[in-house]
Order: sequence, then C-alpha cells, then structure tokens
Amino acid sequence: MVNLDKLNNIATPDPSWMLEAGDRIQNKEWLEKSGKNALKILKELKNTSMTQKELADKLSITPQQVNNIVKGREKLTLKTICKIEKELNIEMICIDLPKS
Repeated sequence: MVNLDKLNNIATPDPSWMLEAGDRIQNKEWLEKSGKNALKILKELKNTSMTQKELADKLSITPQQVNNIVKGREKLTLKTICKIEKELNIEMICIDLPKS
C-alpha cells in the first residue's frame, strides 16, 4: 500500500516543463523553420559524407555549436547562414525582391 503522505513529502514538483512548453508555443514559427533548416543541413552532411566536426572547422565554430544547429536549437545569424550555405552548397533562406 502506498503512503501518500510520505510520497508527498519526498516528491519535489518541477514546474520547468511548463516554462519549456510555454517557450515552445511562443516560438513555434521560429522552431519550425529552425527544424527544417536542421534537417536540410543533416541531409547535405550525409550526402557529402561530411562530419559535423568538419563543418565546424570550415565555419570556424565549435562542434557543439554545429550540434545545436542540427538539433534546431541554435539561433543563427545571417552571417552564419551564409557560411553554411556556401560550405554545403545549399539554400536555407530565399528572399524575393519586390518587383519595381
């Protein structure tokens, strides 16, 4: 039989999951695009047989940063996006100019 009083005394509530869920909801659009870019990078790394470490060296960033990029967790600058596009010969962002 379970002693609820004893269980309640040792259990520690962890509200961090609510904060994470709220963050995911608030940043839904950014996270979706980040995930798509991550998949595109992973696919190209596989196609070219390039490792994440090799990409990190070419981009002059740490392997941990590349790992965060391919997990969709890294907020990328345009400069970094351009470097990735150049090294992997892919297009991550397409900006159409207005017609004059």
